[in-house]
Amino acid sequence: MAIAMEIYRVDYNYDILGRKVGINYYYKADFARLKFVNILLTECEHYLDDKDQKMLRAILRTKEYSEYDVDRLKELRKMYIEDNK
Repeated sequence: MAIAMEIYRVDYNYDILGRKVGINYYYKADFARLKFVNILLTECEHYLDDKDQKMLRAILRTKEYSEYDVDRLKELRKMYIEDNK
């Protein structure tokens, strides 16, 4: 059974004319997720590119992550588990 994440913040995307064209949902990062992000940044820099490092540092700084970050965090978790078997 999947645990539903509670939406922490909503952010809108706008086009050039100022019309709303999209929406981003942000979720609050709990202690376990922040700990995992910290582990990734300190121990696993060999397979993190600049884009991933920027995302992880933003999560640590703001203590929230977007719906787009969830998929990449899942991939990084899978890589971390495979590397540490």
